[in-house]
Amino acid sequence: MLDFYFASDCRKRQLRRGPLAAHLDGLAAELRRESYAMLTARRILSVAGQFSHYAGIAGIGIEALDEAFSDRFLADRLVTEGLFRDGRKAMQHLLRYLRKQNLIAQAVERATPHPYESTLAAYDGYLDRVRGLAPSTRYDHAVNARQFLDWLGQRYGTRALRRASAPDVLEYITDTLAHRRSRSARGHLC
Repeated sequence: MLDFYFASDCRKRQLRRGPLAAHLDGLAAELRRESYAMLTARRILSVAGQFSHYAGIAGIGIEALDEAFSDRFLADRLVTEGLFRDGRKAMQHLLRYLRKQNLIAQAVERATPHPYESTLAAYDGYLDRVRGLAPSTRYDHAVNARQFLDWLGQRYGTRALRRASAPDVLEYITDTLAHRRSRSARGHLC
């Protein structure tokens, strides 16, 4: 069914990498059945193919795919590089499809909120009202802020934000740069 959306054999091979390779045709068939616009379906399938390749490189099997890994993918590959501004929506489509096929577990509600959920919500409000940023850009910033807060929490526990200092910020940036593969992703960290 990828043939309906992509003419190039090379492009279809690129998409069919990783643990989801055998399932992308099914996703494409569902998008066609649901009458998605050609461009929208291509974007969803492109993101799904990149996600599959990313999971394969990370050594993650299909059964371990979930929102947390999706967020990691978006932060590492798509959002920080500015590709496919609708990447989060594409991932929601993919995960919903995989759940309908009983290939991955149903979504688990987060039992406890992030310790700095109110701080992150206030930050998002600032980015929206004061800076006037688009939702996808605010999402980019929120992912980085949450990762930084998680990193601080591992170092200092529950009093992490109060203990943060300029050297901590520099150390976080240095640590994070080591995990960013592309030059573009490293350039968008700060």
